[in-house]
Amino acid sequence: MRLNIFIALCIGLLTYGLTIYMDSSKPKVMELPIETEAPKAGEQTPAFSFTDIFDKTHSVKDFKGKIVILNFWASWCPPCVKEFPLLLETAAAHKDDVVLIALSSDHDAAAMDKFITKLGKKFDLKSIPNVFIALDENTQVTQGLFQTFRLPETIIIDREQNLREKLVGANWTRAELKEIINSM
Repeated sequence: MRLNIFIALCIGLLTYGLTIYMDSSKPKVMELPIETEAPKAGEQTPAFSFTDIFDKTHSVKDFKGKIVILNFWASWCPPCVKEFPLLLETAAAHKDDVVLIALSSDHDAAAMDKFITKLGKKFDLKSIPNVFIALDENTQVTQGLFQTFRLPETIIIDREQNLREKLVGANWTRAELKEIINSM
């Protein structure tokens, strides 16, 4: 009887300790004010900044005069992984007039880095100067500004920084994206 009580007490203490540990190891999420609506086609792109994987800080406004492909993705998202090479190929083919900003919604920078490392075996990211990959910490841009909750989502921004097209999911082809770019 005493042994059973002792075992139950040990299990209870172990469970309590694990609960405390798990609660303290959760990533801290910053609460953001949620906009009432996402920006729509024809509207000016909301201003935002990001720090890329090479530790350089940029603003979307730095790319005025170029077509911006703004991609929201995550390494755990199979359609995102599928479309990422198409985005890189498109950016590489239009180095002079297109910029790719790929904002990861990964909760862990290590997961994003692992994906980028694997991708780097196929693409030399340093040789594509118009590609900017960054972790969107706390999804401030993805969810806070653009109200994107399902990945992947790609927004095409024209040379005057107006939102032109929104591609939801990975159900597009490189030819379709090229046609959108050429129409601008």
